[in-house]
Amino acid sequence: MLKGIFKQKEKVEKVLDQISEMTISIGKWLQDAGCDYITLREPGVAADLLSPRTFKQFIQPRLTKILAAWESPKLLHICGKTEPLLVMMAECGADGLTVDIKCDVKKGREILGPDVLFMGNLDTYTMTCDEKTPKDKVVAHIKGMIDDGIDAVMPGCDLWPAIIEENMKACVDTTHEYGKNPSPAVGRL
Repeated sequence: MLKGIFKQKEKVEKVLDQISEMTISIGKWLQDAGCDYITLREPGVAADLLSPRTFKQFIQPRLTKILAAWESPKLLHICGKTEPLLVMMAECGADGLTVDIKCDVKKGREILGPDVLFMGNLDTYTMTCDEKTPKDKVVAHIKGMIDDGIDAVMPGCDLWPAIIEENMKACVDTTHEYGKNPSPAVGRL
């Protein structure tokens, strides 16, 4: 698909439109079934894969269409390097944005300002699964995310089956204890 954007533009656009319609249908089905919120996860369009110009031309219109078809609450997640895309992501119509560990959340918060719900960034392998990661490093990681402007601590990517219970408990406990104060967009709006 990535190569096709440049060599077979019309074919790629047709496929992306079909996938968008399918995604809209699945999302509506999930919402009709009673999900509490829905996240549009787009793992393959980060700035380390596509240029912001290509994102704006091919991806942003389709993300906007999908999100416009869904009810709130709805989130948009993009994996990878997202700082160059954050403003465009915020324009897509999600109620909040989530990012993974490749996003510098302090810089991201500066880009977005205080009015956009900004979530994610938990390093789901190093902090929760790596036996070499001590509990105090996990606590510092969570506190750093909160200090840098995350509104909600969420996994930056999938949780691994090899989670170390003590480290995951440290993530949860630190979030509950340290994250009690208003964040940039939560508790002050």
